[in-house]
Amino acid sequence: MLAINDNTGLAHVYGMHEGSGLIHYKRLVNGGMLDGQIAGMDFASLPPGSMVGMHVHPDTSEMWVVLDGLGHVQYEDTPGLMCAGEVMYTPVGGRHSIANPADAAAPVEFVVVTLISPTDAPGAVPSSVVRSLDDGGVEFDGFGEDRYGVTLSNIDPGATLRFQADAEQHLVYVVDGTATLAWESIGRELERGSVVGIPSTEHVRITAGEETGCRLLTVRIRHAAFAAAAGAPMNEPS
Repeated sequence: MLAINDNTGLAHVYGMHEGSGLIHYKRLVNGGMLDGQIAGMDFASLPPGSMVGMHVHPDTSEMWVVLDGLGHVQYEDTPGLMCAGEVMYTPVGGRHSIANPADAAAPVEFVVVTLISPTDAPGAVPSSVVRSLDDGGVEFDGFGEDRYGVTLSNIDPGATLRFQADAEQHLVYVVDGTATLAWESIGRELERGSVVGIPSTEHVRITAGEETGCRLLTVRIRHAAFAAAAGAPMNEPS
């Protein structure tokens, strides 16, 4: 099974999490399309003057990756700014908000990956963290032995990436440029805003456009249950 979608046909949401203003929003990948911990992947665009209100994640963790614009965020009791190419990881029990001031010059565009956590996941002293993707990938500790990796990569024209991890899931979002997907007998052209949800055990190839190349955001979910089933140690890539 494979999930393919794009960020066209956005819904218009008002007052998300008791915030204010209009938010353009779309669920890109449902958890039911994949296996394991992913609850969903969403795209959101905040026009100037809009805000996603402060809210708590009692039984999920979440990653926000800013693609464009400058977000004014607050996580736990810490205010800050998030620019394009930065990711915030909020663990179970954490809380956060994001706003785009009324005098901003452009919308804030970001993707959200929500991860299901066990009901007995510890919620004491949660602490969100913001990291830059400019110097390569970053990795966050999930519940137990689970690991979540995020990379933002420029792929040369004609170069091919292979996703064949039996112990991992991948979410691949085309930030810029074009690419071609190949999976079994299926081929699909991808462009800016396209996303591919790749369950563990599926073998997928993504080739950057011959003229433009592409920039890819890749989220990797390495789940202990996948590694155990595949016989792969958690501290080694499959």
